[in-house]
Amino acid sequence: MLRASKSRPCVSVRAMLKSSSGTFLNLAAEREGVPPPPVNVREVRNRAERYFLGLDHSRILTDQPEEPSLQSQRDSAEAAAISQALRANNYRVGRTAEALGISRKTLYLKMQKLKIQT
Repeated sequence: MLRASKSRPCVSVRAMLKSSSGTFLNLAAEREGVPPPPVNVREVRNRAERYFLGLDHSRILTDQPEEPSLQSQRDSAEAAAISQALRANNYRVGRTAEALGISRKTLYLKMQKLKIQT
C-alpha cells in the first residue's frame, strides 16, 4: 500500500524496513561485496528512507568518511604553508607576508580564516 503523508512519506518503505531490516542490510551488503556492519535498525531505516526519497544520493551502506573537498584540501595546504613560514620568520607577520609574496592584510585575513594564531 503506497500512501504518502506529511509525517510518513512512504508507508511501504517503513513497513518493509520494519519487517526485514536485518535481511535488507544483509542483502545490500552481499550485493556490494562487503561484510554487513553491526545492525542499527534505526540508522538503516533512516538511510534507506533518505535514499528512496532521493534526499541522499550516496550508497546506502557507506560508512567511510567522504573524501575531503578541494576547498578543504586547499585550506589545509595553505594553513601548513603559512604555519611553516611563520615559524621560519620567528612569527613576525610582516616578514612572513613578504616571504610568501602577499600583503600583511591578506596574511592576517588568511590567518583569521584558517584560525592560525601567532
